[in-house]
Amino acid sequence: MQFAPPTLVIPTLPPTQLVPFLGVGTFVALAFVLIGGYIATRGLGSVRVALRLLRTPTVPVRELMEGTDRQMTLSGTARPTGEDEPLAGPFSGRPAFVVGYEVKEERSSYNASTKTSQRTWETVDSGWAGVPFVLEDETGRVRVDPATATFEVSLDESTRVAGGRSPPDRIRTFIEVNERVDDESHGFDVGPLRFPTGRDRKYVEYRIEAGDAVSVLGTPRRARGDVGEVNAVVDGGDPFVVVDGSPRSATWRLALGSLVPLLVGGVFAAIGLVWLVGGFLPFLLP
Repeated sequence: MQFAPPTLVIPTLPPTQLVPFLGVGTFVALAFVLIGGYIATRGLGSVRVALRLLRTPTVPVRELMEGTDRQMTLSGTARPTGEDEPLAGPFSGRPAFVVGYEVKEERSSYNASTKTSQRTWETVDSGWAGVPFVLEDETGRVRVDPATATFEVSLDESTRVAGGRSPPDRIRTFIEVNERVDDESHGFDVGPLRFPTGRDRKYVEYRIEAGDAVSVLGTPRRARGDVGEVNAVVDGGDPFVVVDGSPRSATWRLALGSLVPLLVGGVFAAIGLVWLVGGFLPFLLP
């Protein structure tokens, strides 16, 4: 007697089950994971710099005469080089060796779940620049060229301008020459009354000026120094960071500033992962 070979039956699934992750919910979940990861990564970058500042020994300038080409932290007072012109703060006009700015704009959004309007400040433009200066401590002076540095500087001043109002002269000039920042002083008149239509803004400025306390985390290298300076320059390193104040105070600022992006990024990523896992489960369970 001959037996017919068993027939192999392959179950078929609907197309929606064969490709369960092509729905809108999947893309939304992936967006949450990616956005959360990006935000958290920025926070981790600040933590990395804070840990390096905390772990790298602070040495006096005179030790540069004994050796360079190694990572170290120098702390002292910012002084002019005598040959490099200082920068001018874009909003204040004050001379400084390091200048940073942010233009923040108030935005409104409607939360459908709570049926409330939320107002947030979004950065629409920012920038940093630096010129060479001298770091001076009780033991000596060394030249610092911050062209490629990362900056961590405390806020010096913030000017708020209501939408529809004309900003101060220096801010108006900044807007006129900056293509990335639109004019928000517009509005319309009804008889003797004027109704503003522009958004509220904050113009924030950061500076390191002559006489300010400054710390530099970097890798000095041999170079010819001026009279009274050691034969070295600090113009690079991994990382290369210029901060105002002491290394310890900058470490605290960086650590505290990283908490918000880490928490927000972690929450976004967790929501996205839970969403994705929830979509997987119906197809993994028997």
